[in-house]
Amino acid sequence: MRHGLPEWNQEWSLADRRKSRKGAPVRTCPECGLVIPLGLRVCPHCGEELRRGPEAPPTAAPGELVPPDAEELERVRVKAMKRWEQKRWAGADLRRLSLVAVIRGYKPGWALHEQRRVVERRGEWE
Repeated sequence: MRHGLPEWNQEWSLADRRKSRKGAPVRTCPECGLVIPLGLRVCPHCGEELRRGPEAPPTAAPGELVPPDAEELERVRVKAMKRWEQKRWAGADLRRLSLVAVIRGYKPGWALHEQRRVVERRGEWE
């Protein structure tokens, strides 16, 4: 996969030049496993018809376009954050901490424990 097929003409040299990390334009047949050039549509060994790539998504879908609600947008935004960003965003807010707990799969008591830890660190707990 890295160097291409043996029958391809390769220019080998010891001259100093930049190395390319790009692989050779080949792929494997999903049916027989033969390494073949990327441009072939039919495997020369087994005759399997090869797809060129993922099909284009549909341009229009039936139905009505409905905007997502605010809670779902917040959940998606928080899910994309890193753990430390989620903790900073949540702060000592129990609702936000509960959302982080659900997204991360933590136990239900984690949000309350984390809220107490954050508040104690700030010196606001009575």
